[in-house]
Amino acid sequence: MTIQPNALIRTLARAASAVAIALVMAATFFCSAAPAPAAPARPGQVSLNIAIFKEVRSQGADGATDVRLVAADKAAPGDRLVYVLTYRNTGSQPVSNLIVDYPMPKGVSYRAPAEGSLPPLVSADGVHFGQPGDMTGGSRPGPSPDSAKDSITALRWQVDGAVAPGAQGEVSFKATLN
Repeated sequence: MTIQPNALIRTLARAASAVAIALVMAATFFCSAAPAPAAPARPGQVSLNIAIFKEVRSQGADGATDVRLVAADKAAPGDRLVYVLTYRNTGSQPVSNLIVDYPMPKGVSYRAPAEGSLPPLVSADGVHFGQPGDMTGGSRPGPSPDSAKDSITALRWQVDGAVAPGAQGEVSFKATLN
């Protein structure tokens, strides 16, 4: 099942910043799933939502650096962002083999999975996916992201197990606005 969540665009279009809106409009969010053997997947069985946060760093009185996440209402080149993609099974049957694909918006570079998130597979062409450290070019996803993170054009998460009716989960990653 492949879903393009128009609700995602409507939700984030309320953001005051043209930069945040451009980030959302440039991205298309896909989710594929195979249903549990008991029932076929139905359109709309998995809903998707995205939230974009900006890392705000400040230095405490003790000299330690504090990092807070705030809504990315405004963003400037060099800002560090955290994307949180939330999936939810809105159907009445479990969904297994859930795959979440996320094309990277132009002007945004992937940095790393966010803390506590399943790490994504990465791609330079949106078709071939692999582990970031295994990327070597040719028929592979692309050059090493350590030397060319801008070459990553898409991310993919493969969610283990079945997502029960009403259940939700999330994947997230860190990025930088170029």
